Amino acid sequence: MNDIPHISIPDYGSIMNSASIQNPFQNYTPKTVLVVGNGFDLSLKMKTSYHDFAGSKFWPFADKEKYAESSLPYFLNNNYDKAKSWFDLEELLAIYASSNNIENNIHKGDSSFIEKDKDYFNTLVSSLTDYLLQEQDNFVERMRDIHGTRRASVPHILLQMLEKKESLSIFSFNYTNLHLLARQFLLGFDADIHYVHGSLRDNDIILGAGDARQLDENYFDFYKSVNERYKSNNLIEELSDADEVYIFGHSLAKNDHDYFSEFFDMAIHERKGVFHNRKIKLRIFTKDTKSSLEIKKQIMVLTNHHLTGLYAHCDFKVYKTDELDGSELMEDLQNENS
Repeated sequence: MNDIPHISIPDYGSIMNSASIQNPFQNYTPKTVLVVGNGFDLSLKMKTSYHDFAGSKFWPFADKEKYAESSLPYFLNNNYDKAKSWFDLEELLAIYASSNNIENNIHKGDSSFIEKDKDYFNTLVSSLTDYLLQEQDNFVERMRDIHGTRRASVPHILLQMLEKKESLSIFSFNYTNLHLLARQFLLGFDADIHYVHGSLRDNDIILGAGDARQLDENYFDFYKSVNERYKSNNLIEELSDADEVYIFGHSLAKNDHDYFSEFFDMAIHERKGVFHNRKIKLRIFTKDTKSSLEIKKQIMVLTNHHLTGLYAHCDFKVYKTDELDGSELMEDLQNENS
């Protein structure tokens, strides 16, 4: 009657030390995302900036006297000296097509004027395609004359390191063929590449404004996402689930905030969950001190003025490519990934 059943208390210490309990990270493959923008091509000495295009023989609006004062060509020609990058070109397009642009207000009821602007826009895209194809071909020709280690560059070193990653997603905001460029470094680079705004390879490049811009209804088809060539991609989801994010040569500018806002909103907070108790590794490659400050201004907007949160909850570092020594970068990246 007084017998008390024996209760066996497990030895939790021995269980926790048992080989049967696995480290949850032992078989976990970190997810890596690479995002490339026009600064990637520029660092390869390719003349792919808007300023280069607008000063070339491919610029379709060179005959300035030909265009009406408030037309799209006139506006772009008048702002040529203010624009250096693709961010500037798309910003100019967004400003011109915006609902509060006085030129558009003047011509709101003039359907023939608006149709001409749309024809000019299509001509711009076609001429840009021809120009970039030439620049891509020029790069391939230059690389044929360069041998051995002289081919090495910051983009080369980064791609060489990333091609060893088991789980790698690449999203290019460039129009150039990244596989073709990588082959010039003699890399066996066969990772899938998602071209966010189309590519020269598929002859479907997309130019225009981001969804967040307020465009006049007459210029609705200036939105990039409205373009019939626009395709679905998983960039937002891949960034949100990434353990390592490398951004090379992308300005994070206003017209592309739609793609990055969720990631940066998440990144300024502590990660939760069994596989997310380590900091996200965020590496940004940009040209110099000036462009580094511009990037941080954009991040300040994307984080609702909480850049300090990014430093607190991420392993965050900015590389300035103009100040990088290739061997030092290689050693740094190897140490990080050892």
